[in-house]
Amino acid sequence: MGRVIAWELVKLGKRPLTWALLTLLAAGVAVALLGFYALGSSGQVTFYDKNGQVTSAAQGLANFILPGALKSTLDVTQQLASWLLVVLTATALGMEEAYGTLRVMLSTGLGRTGYLLGKLAALGIVIVASVLASLVVGLGCGLLIGAAAGGSVQPLSVAGNL
Repeated sequence: MGRVIAWELVKLGKRPLTWALLTLLAAGVAVALLGFYALGSSGQVTFYDKNGQVTSAAQGLANFILPGALKSTLDVTQQLASWLLVVLTATALGMEEAYGTLRVMLSTGLGRTGYLLGKLAALGIVIVASVLASLVVGLGCGLLIGAAAGGSVQPLSVAGNL
């Protein structure tokens, strides 16, 4: 099974579409965070709290510096990566017939279930790597926005239950 996953990761890594989608995800996260911060700091965007009530710009802008930027990054990633994942999965599964490699893979003695599980496991690894890459981009944007804000925006408090 590990060999099938490795083969699928090599195939996904060699396809330019995989890298184009990862670049699109990273650029989308950066544009969303930096763009909404720019619009919010200029007063062109109204911020709402969890209850749908209008909140102050200072409280809304706290979502774009650390640690609030990580939650905003995951929100953007959830929306954007879901569409990109549909494209990647469709091409990863559909192009095997076009390339003529499906019959070759199945003729080696690998069952259909093992082949499909290997392909889905490789896609799962790519998904985790994409989320981690978007978190790195969000971390960088949060640091950049925090430096640009210069202390004018108070960060969100981090609280948790043990």
